[in-house]
Amino acid sequence: MTASKIRRCFILQGGGHNKFWTVEVVDCHYLATFGRIGTQGQTQVKSYANQGLAVAMANKMMKEKLGKGYVETGNSYPGAAPSILLALTGGVAPATADAPLAPVPEDAPRRIRRDL
Repeated sequence: MTASKIRRCFILQGGGHNKFWTVEVVDCHYLATFGRIGTQGQTQVKSYANQGLAVAMANKMMKEKLGKGYVETGNSYPGAAPSILLALTGGVAPATADAPLAPVPEDAPRRIRRDL
């Protein structure tokens, strides 16, 4: 079984803002990376009971970001970090991973530092 993957990137510039927000969904895992453009930002990871719930959360958050004035840039933007999903799957693109990702334990940290 292959993992299903979504990656969408948004930016908000002007009015004192220079921010990015990226959402990624792999199977039942939702990852949101956000911060000022030019930084690595922070990543929030959440796991849901199924992929439908993770996609619903991504859709809800994308609608919220668009309402705040963010503009979609596709699956990347200038200066974007590579997909954190590649690191989580051992360098294998999620669409070709051999096994689905294991659920994240409830007591696991909710943020991942990229500089480790």
